[in-house]
Amino acid sequence: MKARLATIATFTAIIAAVGVSAPALSQASSNKVVVAQGTDSLIFMPAYVAKAKGYFTEEGLDGDIKIFRGGVQALAGVMAGDAHVYIGPPSTAMKAIEKGQDITVYAANMTQIPTNIVIQGEVAKSRNITASSSIEDKLKALRGLTMGVNAAGSAPDQVLRFAARSVGIDPDKDMRVSPVGAGAALIGSFEQKRIDGFAFSSPASDIAVDKFGGLMVVNFAKGEYAPLRGFLYLSLISRTDWLKQDPQRAAKTVRAFWKAQKLINEKPDEARAAVRTFFPAMDEEAFNGGFAANAITIPPTVRIDRKSVVMNKEFSEAVENIKLNVDVDRVFTNEYVDLAEKMGKI
Repeated sequence: MKARLATIATFTAIIAAVGVSAPALSQASSNKVVVAQGTDSLIFMPAYVAKAKGYFTEEGLDGDIKIFRGGVQALAGVMAGDAHVYIGPPSTAMKAIEKGQDITVYAANMTQIPTNIVIQGEVAKSRNITASSSIEDKLKALRGLTMGVNAAGSAPDQVLRFAARSVGIDPDKDMRVSPVGAGAALIGSFEQKRIDGFAFSSPASDIAVDKFGGLMVVNFAKGEYAPLRGFLYLSLISRTDWLKQDPQRAAKTVRAFWKAQKLINEKPDEARAAVRTFFPAMDEEAFNGGFAANAITIPPTVRIDRKSVVMNKEFSEAVENIKLNVDVDRVFTNEYVDLAEKMGKI
């Protein structure tokens, strides 16, 4: 609870620091588009594909990617005029809107949660859990376990807690959630059996299963968990004044991402080669596994499903114990997706 409150307090402080009247972005005549990411990760593969394959250039844009120290800082960068497009969850936009910021979600980027939950094979066996057990039975087996996450209040932490509560487990009383660190730290702790399992994305979860005998409890990326299936995890978010000032540039940005997402779905080998140029030092096996696991979360279309935005709102309210007093229909629009379609074949 303290970690979640600290996260909310940090977000509020950054919003306050930026202020509601951020400086104007580059002039409408410019073709520059800076994409803000909270980290350098495979979950942002559409942006990497759009850049590497020249889709920004095809649309007459000078596209660039800028890495910030976390999602909240990336959004703050957009609001301050240091970038044009933030890639993040609608819930982050909702919190900003609630604090007085005028921003809009306008394209879908990732429509499944990339987090997975895995436990030790020995633990699963002792609880009569197998790969063919129901999702409900697998989740119930988490009771009494020590589960690792990368950080308190992180997306994997929130997903783990949400799933546990859905089967009657109080994550603060019926299990121990331990912040361990990112992928390598989680794998090390799992290998040495300092934790009974963990919640994190691929390739860490796949390595735990393939190399260390773990059992996959839930693969959220594959949509195995019905309550969060189709969850809008990442989207394009910009200042509303920028979108209205230059709708053509916004629609061209949408087109560049749309082309990238189509390539990921229709020609994954070509897309993987494009993304690889951004991660030349990553182990080949880990890269291929990570690409495959994240590619299935990328939709071939950028059109936003309203239900996915509602799901995002309800999830955040549940895991953070907050009430987001925002109108979902004010948060997102498909206006720029429609305009992108009118510009020609994707």
